[in-house]
Amino acid sequence: MIDFESDYYDYLKKYNYSESTRESYIYSIKRVMKREKIWSWEQLGDKIDLLCVRYDVGGEEQEFGSKSDRTIINALKRYNEYFMTTAQYLEKIENFLLKLKQGIGKC
Repeated sequence: MIDFESDYYDYLKKYNYSESTRESYIYSIKRVMKREKIWSWEQLGDKIDLLCVRYDVGGEEQEFGSKSDRTIINALKRYNEYFMTTAQYLEKIENFLLKLKQGIGKC
């Protein structure tokens, strides 16, 4: 099982976000999760597209998303990028394992 919170933190580090920004993004996302009654980072990933729309300019939660110089919406957008990349990677692995199980792709 992937620890999405920790992995997201590492993702931000990989892209040279400062430690304070990484901590701020994690904190901001946890605030959104609490507001939205989202109990896991994986569940957050399933709803991240909708949340980005809701918390961005023009969305019903725009005011909250714009707090702290838009840290909240920026954290959500970076999580969306991270989650989509991770989801695509996991899908490729699942497809590969399925092919192996079916006997396709043997050397």
